Amino acid sequence: MKKCKGLIDCFFCNPYFLKLGLVLLLLSYKPISFAVKPAAPTTHQSIFNQIKQLPEKDRLDKAYIIYRINFRRASLNVAMANLDTLSAIADELGDKNIQCSVFDMRADYYSVNKGFNSVSTVYYQKAIDYARDNEMPLRWGISLNNKAVYYFIYKQYAAACQCFLQSEEKFRQVGYANVPNIYVYLLHVIDFYYGLGDYENAKINLVEALKYVPDNSRDEINVINTLALIYRSNREFPQAIDYFNRALSIATATKDTVWVGIVKGNIGSVYFLQGNYSRQSHT
Repeated sequence: MKKCKGLIDCFFCNPYFLKLGLVLLLLSYKPISFAVKPAAPTTHQSIFNQIKQLPEKDRLDKAYIIYRINFRRASLNVAMANLDTLSAIADELGDKNIQCSVFDMRADYYSVNKGFNSVSTVYYQKAIDYARDNEMPLRWGISLNNKAVYYFIYKQYAAACQCFLQSEEKFRQVGYANVPNIYVYLLHVIDFYYGLGDYENAKINLVEALKYVPDNSRDEINVINTLALIYRSNREFPQAIDYFNRALSIATATKDTVWVGIVKGNIGSVYFLQGNYSRQSHT
C-alpha cells in the first residue's frame, strides 16, 4: 500500500476522510441567489384608467387597443374582470359609446375563444339594444355591422344579411360622410357579398367605398383590385385591365411589393383568359 506523505495524501487515500469531506462540503454549501424579475401580474385592473386622461373622441379607440392587446386572449376571469372595470370607468365618465362597446368586446372575446356561441350572440344584441335605447344611431349601425360580421364568419348567412342591411340603413340615416371610417364597414359588406358570389351587390358597395377609402392606402388597392376581379368574372376584360392597372400604379408608387405581385398576377390571368399568351408572359 502506498505510504501517505502528509494530510492531503491521507485525505484522498482514506475513504473515511473522503466521505467526511463530502459531508462538510454539502453542509457548507450556500445556493447562489440571482435577482429574478417578478412575474407579470395576471390581471391589469387599472390599465384602462389611462383613458380617463384622454379627450372623449380618443377614448374608445384607445380602449379597443388595450382590450385587443391585453385581454382578447386572456383567461375568462381576467378578461371579464377588466371589462367590468372598463364598464365602471365608462359609467364614471358618462361615456355611452364606451359602455355600448363593452358589450361588443365581451361578445368578441367569447367569439374568439369559443367560436359560434350563444353568449356572443346575446352580448352583440345587448350592444344593439343599448344603442337603440339610448338613441345612438351611429353606434347602432356599428353594433349591427359587428354582429353581421360575427354571423358571416360562422356561416350564418341569412342572419348576417339581415344585420348588414339593417346596419346600412342606420348608416344612411346618419349619412355615410358622417360615419368615421365608413369604408371599413363597407368592406365588411363587400366581403359578405363577394364571398357569396353576389358580385352585383359587392360592386355597388365597392364603388361607394372608393369614395371614402384613404388615398394611396392598401385598402384603396384592395377595393380597386376587387372591382377589377368582378369585371374579370363578368368577362369585361378592358374594364378589368383598367382597374388592375390603377391598382398596380398605386402599389408601385407606394412600393408595396406584395400588392405589386398580386396585381401583376391578376393582369396576367386576364390576358390568359383572352388567349393573349404573349402579353401574359410579359406581366
